[in-house]
Amino acid sequence: MAKSCHGGLISCIILSIIVLMRTRRISKGSCSSNAVFYHVAKDYILDVDPIARNITDDLMDCVDNCIEVPTCIAINTHKRQDSKTDCHLLKDDHISMPKMVKAKTGWSLYFTGTTDISWTVGSNCLMMTQNPCPAHCTCVDTCDGYRCDCYGSEIYESCRDALTHNPGSQRFFWIMPEGISAAVYAQCFKQTDSTYTMNITHDGEEKTYVSNYEGFYSYHKSFTYPMNSLSDIAAVVDALGSCKQFTRIECKGILYAGHGGLVDRNGKLYSGYLGGGLPEGKGCACGVTSSCHTSSALCNCDSNMSTMQKDEGYVTNSSILPVTGIKLGDTGSSGENAYHTIGSLQCFDTFKTCAEAVSNVPDGGPNFYIKAAGSSSAVYTKCV
Repeated sequence: MAKSCHGGLISCIILSIIVLMRTRRISKGSCSSNAVFYHVAKDYILDVDPIARNITDDLMDCVDNCIEVPTCIAINTHKRQDSKTDCHLLKDDHISMPKMVKAKTGWSLYFTGTTDISWTVGSNCLMMTQNPCPAHCTCVDTCDGYRCDCYGSEIYESCRDALTHNPGSQRFFWIMPEGISAAVYAQCFKQTDSTYTMNITHDGEEKTYVSNYEGFYSYHKSFTYPMNSLSDIAAVVDALGSCKQFTRIECKGILYAGHGGLVDRNGKLYSGYLGGGLPEGKGCACGVTSSCHTSSALCNCDSNMSTMQKDEGYVTNSSILPVTGIKLGDTGSSGENAYHTIGSLQCFDTFKTCAEAVSNVPDGGPNFYIKAAGSSSAVYTKCV
């Protein structure tokens, strides 16, 4: 079908995307998915250095090649005289680099967004008792088992140190605070006030519905922190003294006290406790402020109300962190249910003195986490 393009090459490319598309049901191990590759333009290529130059049996084999490479989002293809296909895998596309679209007779350009291919994989890494990959490598689930993604052997003293050496990044690093031999694999962020945050994630952070568990503590959800041992996390928590973890329960028709609680780093159950409660691990935030729905209760979820109630807050007691599980009960009857949300472990870079903080982060503050020598916890302090 003849096409007339008015408005230049990019207009022609957009028209081609609308009228030409290849969709393929693909398999990989025990997984399958739809891969959609849009035909951008015939007799054009994206003139950039490819990730790889392959020769495949046909176009769809070239598509499969791209799917196998996580960074591949486009392909330049050419039908050879021997009926095989020149297949160039690209990490860029015509949208990000429109000026690199160049005419080349006999070639075609295809692209796919990273969201077009979604594999459903298992939890192979989480089911292993120890990390199967070399130190400082990440175990990543695949349909065929797992792979090891290695980002180098760099270990940084803090998230501030990691992001200073890797500006603009918000990714995972190995962090080993000064004075200890334990390192954790954590995601680092720089906040707007130039403070640095470290998140250690677990496998149960999504909001989870609970019902049909009537007995005391009969529902138990355990949390696994991939790539990290609990002993190493505990050592980092104790060294920094600035960690916290968000917890929330939404409930209807239940009693939390005597039926549920949080499980700490050592497997100890803190019955009737949620973040924001008393520091020693009792009650909830409303119990501390005497603002619970029932005046005699320590949590809103101790009210046994037929309407949805909520308790939430941060666990800041270092001896409890990280939270490794939650238990619930009293959800067995009609109209009784609950939701729990347990966030990632969040820690902040700490300093021994205000002078050290201001010297190291001159563009930040004025508030920093200061952990004085001999202290077990850091104090959020205004440094002037």
